[in-house]
Amino acid sequence: MERVDDFSKQHIALQLRSINSQFNPHLTLNAFSSISGMIRMNKDHDVIDEYIYHLSRILFIQMDWSNHATVSLKDELTLIDHFFHLQSFRYPLTLSWEVTADNQECLSTHIPKTIVYNHVENAIKYGIASYGHGDIKVDVSLLHDFIQIEIKNSVREEVDMPGSEPIPFGQGMDIQKEILELYFQLSGKQISESINIRSNEKGYQIGAQVVIKIPIK
Repeated sequence: MERVDDFSKQHIALQLRSINSQFNPHLTLNAFSSISGMIRMNKDHDVIDEYIYHLSRILFIQMDWSNHATVSLKDELTLIDHFFHLQSFRYPLTLSWEVTADNQECLSTHIPKTIVYNHVENAIKYGIASYGHGDIKVDVSLLHDFIQIEIKNSVREEVDMPGSEPIPFGQGMDIQKEILELYFQLSGKQISESINIRSNEKGYQIGAQVVIKIPIK
C-alpha cells in the first residue's frame, strides 16, 4: 500500500485514536462486580484497597491514552501488569504470569496502544477463564531490526479436545487487524502477528502462542 500525504495521516491518526480509545467495557463492569462481591464476603480491607488501586491505574491509563494513537511499549507493559494483578484476584490460585524484556532500550519504542494487551486479555478469557487454570508469559526481545513480543498461554493439564479444534485464542481480533492496517498507512511499518495452537504428542491442546513482530527501522 502506498504511503499517504500529511492530511491523510492526520485523518488516519484520528481514526486510530477513535478505534482504540475504548477498552472492553466488561472489564470495568466485572471489576465493580468483584468489588461488590469482596465487600459481601467481608474481605480484608487491604485486599480491597489493592484491587481498587490496580483498577484505578487501568482507568487512569485509559483516560491518559485517549488522545494518543500510539504509546511506548513500556507503558503498554505497565497496563498489562496492572491487568494481571486485577485478574489475580479473580483467579487467586489458578493464574500465574511472567513478563520479561531482554533489552530495556526497545521499551521506548512506540506501538499502537493495546495491541499486546488485547492478546493478553484473550489469553485469560479463552485460557484461564475457559479451563480454570493456566500460565501466561509475555516475553519482549530485540531481534536484528525488529522487536518480537511473544504471548504464550499454557494450560496446566491436557485440554480434552483434538488439536484440530483450536482454542479460540484469536476471536474478536477484527478491530486489531484494522488498527494494524491504519498504523501501516500512518507509519509505513508493517506489524505482523501470528497465532499458533500448541498441542502435545497425543494431539491435545496445551495452550496457544501469539508472536508480534514490530519493525524498528
